[in-house]
Amino acid sequence: MANVIKHKRGSGSDPSASDLILGELAIRTDTGKLFTKMDSGAIAEIAGGGSDIAINTLSSSSGTGGGSATFNGSAYRFTLSAPPNVSAAQLLVSINGVIQKPVAGTGQPSEGFSVDGTDIILGDAPATGSDFFILTFKSLGVSEPADNSVTSAKIVDGAIVNADINASAAIAGTKISPNFGSQTITTTGAIASGDIEITGTSPSLVLQDSNDENDFAIKNQDGTFKIRDVDAGVDRFTITTAGVTSVSGNLDVGAGLDVTGAITGTGDMTIDTNTLHVDSSNNRVGIGTTSPSVKTQISVSDTTAYSASTISANQFQLSITNTGAAGVAGLLFVTEPSSGNGGHCGIRALSTGSGDSALTFSTRGGSTQAERMRIDSSGNVGIGTTSPSSNYGRNLHINHDGTNGAALHLTDNNTGTGSGDGFHIISTSGIAYLWQRENANMVFGTSGTARWNIYGSNGHFAPNTDSTFDIGTSSVRVRNGYFDTLYGDGSNLTGVSAGATGGGSDEVFYENSTTVTTSYSITSNKNAMSAGPISINNSVTVTVPSGSVWTIV
Repeated sequence: MANVIKHKRGSGSDPSASDLILGELAIRTDTGKLFTKMDSGAIAEIAGGGSDIAINTLSSSSGTGGGSATFNGSAYRFTLSAPPNVSAAQLLVSINGVIQKPVAGTGQPSEGFSVDGTDIILGDAPATGSDFFILTFKSLGVSEPADNSVTSAKIVDGAIVNADINASAAIAGTKISPNFGSQTITTTGAIASGDIEITGTSPSLVLQDSNDENDFAIKNQDGTFKIRDVDAGVDRFTITTAGVTSVSGNLDVGAGLDVTGAITGTGDMTIDTNTLHVDSSNNRVGIGTTSPSVKTQISVSDTTAYSASTISANQFQLSITNTGAAGVAGLLFVTEPSSGNGGHCGIRALSTGSGDSALTFSTRGGSTQAERMRIDSSGNVGIGTTSPSSNYGRNLHINHDGTNGAALHLTDNNTGTGSGDGFHIISTSGIAYLWQRENANMVFGTSGTARWNIYGSNGHFAPNTDSTFDIGTSSVRVRNGYFDTLYGDGSNLTGVSAGATGGGSDEVFYENSTTVTTSYSITSNKNAMSAGPISINNSVTVTVPSGSVWTIV
């Protein structure tokens, strides 16, 4: 049996409890909202208004049963101003307070009503002047759910798709379950995050190459950071908790390597085979070679000739440069023995201004580091002085401090009969030399021939064979071991060797100009010669033994 529902119309506000009786309907004509009074006496909103509910007006239909825009007792078909878009169930039809039953199909039903396009077809023609209202629900819901009243059980699985979520929804990550199971997460954009945390007993991030090249993984294995070549099964880069870094293969540092600690390893280290190589088997370093034969070897194949006027970088195999204001660059050699005191010495280049430079050599004596030798900008060599003299074109200046002995010491450690140590002065015309034989004789020679000797056994200074010793141009000349000419105070002595008898050597007797003040005896069988005239003081005697001759000229 149909229920009788009364209805009211109003605009501007929702109805109050006193406006309706139990079960009575009220329509807000400004919003289209529908209300009723429940058994509890409270007013309930049956459906939302606005665009969800439309109030129909009727117009005449051209179909069978039509022909009138109002109820006239014979017309049962009318055109709706807001027809349903799905079925008759979208309509709420009340005639004289009786709710009519929606019926499927497009023909005239035996009871209630049906819908054919935009027309409503009633089972009976309403009487003239009958009261009615017809509502169209654009959505099939009867009422708007209360706040927080819809559960997931009310939503059909799969009914909500990506298009149902607005792009501005900005769903918080805390609303999404962090566990995606075995699902593959794919994105064509970027993942922006302050921290990305991957957990597990050996967490890793696999970088898979879609071009079928080697895949790599970044992983934490037992506290060791690794970059692993997955396809080759090799850890290419490793950092332990102790900070030790190891590389499998070559390390190519294109922009330079800045190291504040130590670089260690168990194998060879090569930084470009043409530059630096460290051989782990013998702790040798090679520059320009991978097979160093000494502790540090620099090997070059440059054939550029040295030019004194133009210095090219290719002409030098090792350059130590200091760009500081002092303009000093050099080498420091340090000894650190396992026991006792070590020491150090240095070689450095010192800028002297205007592009000139000097090369200095220093050693440590006691606790003092001091310069010992210098080559100045003119090529002069100074030993014991920082300002080597260039007087008379000297190239070597040895400064003797007056305390420590000889300024130049030459030592011969040979035990044979060779020429020994000494000076050799070589020119295009021959060789002049001063050297010491192993028998302690000091030899002076010219043109490769020994001329004079200082005998080590007695210190005598004597010529070697036919040698001449001149003092000035008008003094004493000795030739073949004899005085050839003696110049003194105006007297001239010549022919010392003429007329000598008795064998052996002759003697020259000459004292205090021409006055003999001391008694003198000529050696037996020796001849003597003096420049006269001669005066013999009183009580002074000159004895000429038998076989000897004293000649005064």
